[in-house]
This record gives sequence, C-alpha cells and structure tokens, in this order.
Amino acid sequence: MEEMMRVTKEELKKDNLLLDIENIAEFFKGMWQKHRDRIIVGLLIGGVAVLFLIIFIFTSIRSNNEASRKFNAALLTYANTNMSPADRYGSAKKAFETVLEEHPRTTIASDLRQYLANCYFFLGEYDNAIETFGKNATGLGSGSRAIYAMEGIGKSYEGKGDIQTALQTYRDAVKKYPRHFLVALLHMDMGGCYEKTGKQNEAAAEYQKTIDMDSGSLFAKDARTRLSLMGR
Repeated sequence: MEEMMRVTKEELKKDNLLLDIENIAEFFKGMWQKHRDRIIVGLLIGGVAVLFLIIFIFTSIRSNNEASRKFNAALLTYANTNMSPADRYGSAKKAFETVLEEHPRTTIASDLRQYLANCYFFLGEYDNAIETFGKNATGLGSGSRAIYAMEGIGKSYEGKGDIQTALQTYRDAVKKYPRHFLVALLHMDMGGCYEKTGKQNEAAAEYQKTIDMDSGSLFAKDARTRLSLMGR
C-alpha cells in the first residue's frame, strides 16, 4: 500500500510538471498569437541593426587599412632626404592632407596630424602648424605625443618671431606634465628662447634644470654643450 502511494505521488509530480510545461507553452503561444506582428518587426529591426553593425565594423577596418597604407607611402616621401626640403615636405603635406580628408575618423588620425603639422612647420606655414598641433595637444591626454604637439606649437611661435608666446607655451606644457621625462626637452626649448632674447642667466638656469633632471640623458648632453658655448 505504501509502495502504491509512493508511486502515485511520483506520478502526480510528473503530471504537475507536464501541466506546468503545457501552461508555459500555452502562455508563449498566446503571446505569439497576440503580439506576432510586433515580435516579427522587432526581430527584423534587431537583425537589420546587427547587419549594419557588421557592415560598419568591416567598413571601418577597410578604411583604417587603406589609411595606413597611404600614410606609410606618405612617410616614405617625408623621410626622403634625396629630395629638396620644399619638394619633400610639400609632397608629404599634400599626401597627409588627402588621407585625413578621405579618412577623417581613422585610428591613426593623430599620427597623420602630427606629421602634417611638422610639414607645415618646415614649410614655414606656422599658423597652419599651430592649428594642427593644437588638435593633438588637446586631444591626446598626457602622452608623449601631446607634449610633442605643445612643443610644436611653441616652435611655430618661435618661427613667427613671437618668443614670449613660445615661452608661455613651454611653461604651460611643463605645468601640465611636470613629471614627464620630456619636460627636460621643454627646459631646453625655454633656454633657447631666453638666449634669443639675450637673457643668458635665465637660459643657463633652464639648461641646468635639464641636466639636473637626468644628468646622463641626451638632453643633458645637449644642455652641457650649450652651457659650454655660453662660457658657463
């Protein structure tokens, strides 16, 4: 009797489970019949969204690859010392401009801008250089390239003969990145500005700061050379 009751309970449990499954199935069936059109539209929209995402990813990859290929070709011109500076930087400038125009959202946009700004600088197009360096100086966080961009701005102001603005640019960079190793380079730049304005003591102080930061660096070696030329 107890065995029969136990079996009956197990069977009841199975029956209840089957009933639950049937109820769940009926629920989803009812939901499908009631909202079939909406569900189909939702699936279609989701599928289209996924398709567009896949297309976007592949298009971006293709665009970046194409931009990189053209960038590397432009670098060969940029580094070709057999060309005159005007031809070398002029041709490279046009190539970098074209890549940025065709691929404005490429992942190497900051590299393109840096080299393009260098071309502007070497060609004496200082206002264009300042504008282009500025985009990297404000958009690259605290990395070395951001500091090089700020230095490029300072050098461009020096090229324009605006030594005071150049000095202020270097000071701003030192203040913004006080612990970066390239601060030694910025002190060299400031020393050069002071030399141009005849302020020998201030120049010597900046060169000494470079040496104090890392006496074994190439920057320090250059600083010692400049101090020696000043008779210090």
